[in-house]
Amino acid sequence: MKDAFSLVRGGPMYRLLVRAGLVLPGTLGIARRAIFFALVAWLPLLLLSAAEGLAVGNAVTIPFLHDPLAYARFLIAVPLLIIAERVIEPKIAVTAHTFADSGLLDEMDQGSYRSAITEAERWRDSAWGEVLVLGLAYLGTLVWLAGETTVQVSTWSVHVSASGERPTAAGWWYYFVSIPIQQFLIYRWLWRIVIWSRFLWRMSRLDLCLMPTHPDRAAGLGFLAIGHRSFGSIAFPVGVIWSAAVHRAFLYHAASLETIRAPSAVLAVLNAIVFLGPLLIFMPKLRAARVRGVLEYGRLALQYTQSFDRKWVRGGAPEGEELLGSGDIQSLADMGGSFERIENTRIVPFSVKTLLDLTISVLAPMLPLLLLVMSWKEILEKLLGMLH
Repeated sequence: MKDAFSLVRGGPMYRLLVRAGLVLPGTLGIARRAIFFALVAWLPLLLLSAAEGLAVGNAVTIPFLHDPLAYARFLIAVPLLIIAERVIEPKIAVTAHTFADSGLLDEMDQGSYRSAITEAERWRDSAWGEVLVLGLAYLGTLVWLAGETTVQVSTWSVHVSASGERPTAAGWWYYFVSIPIQQFLIYRWLWRIVIWSRFLWRMSRLDLCLMPTHPDRAAGLGFLAIGHRSFGSIAFPVGVIWSAAVHRAFLYHAASLETIRAPSAVLAVLNAIVFLGPLLIFMPKLRAARVRGVLEYGRLALQYTQSFDRKWVRGGAPEGEELLGSGDIQSLADMGGSFERIENTRIVPFSVKTLLDLTISVLAPMLPLLLLVMSWKEILEKLLGMLH
């Protein structure tokens, strides 16, 4: 798509990577970046922990090579958060372009559309946005460090003794380089979602030509769910990190299913809010479109059914015209179908399936962990029990 809007090709970090040769101008450089940042985040941890004798063995409770969280964060989640750009960019570009070429906007609103695109690109390219993201990344690191030092066991990253806790050599790299890289990638995605939400808000303020009879059951806005479903490529690596944290708790802290059930539910709810919440902006528009459709098509249906009644029930049909083979019956059925479609129009531009897809994306990495605490027989019995 020529001159398509991009949510990801811009910003100080993107320009820095272009200058460094990790990204060729006009490209994403997905493979190079994924490998580079995974190695920067993980390899020094291995070397430093090995140098201190903390990679394997019994020197600490959790040695580096036995820590599932280290693998999940830096060898899985970091590359996947970068690969997500390849998945999301074209879907969001098509979604944004659909507003302009689908008939939703009239000529007077095309200028507002272009202005919204320009503003989104300006926000994407702004330095202050990524400075804020970087600050949040280090703030999140401090929060994580506070949680780590309350665990009261020595790990490859934190040494616990009677005098207190102190980071190991690998721990310093972990807290001030590796974790901030992973946090930066997540918070930058959140910043991009803020930019996208602002664009959607501006679109919702325009006089959209919504059709309550549209077969997508969203008055013509069903295409938005396609773009937002691609956010599952962000939800999945977040789920991988959570899954690894739970795995670590099972292995070293005697956690149980009961202790993780509520946090997992909160994760699923937050996942839905972050990735589908922006679409709720269109609720007033869709509700108004459905009400308008019920009123307008209700009047039209009343006029048609009155005419049908006069013609075929009250004896008003021309002499010799037979009901059998007449198009009036089919038209009556079509009218009923249109009215039913209007009544079934959703007030949100996504379906339960979209919500389910995103929920599965974030919780799917948890499924293998069930085998740590449950047998296949127990899992099947619980699944069968849910179906009855």
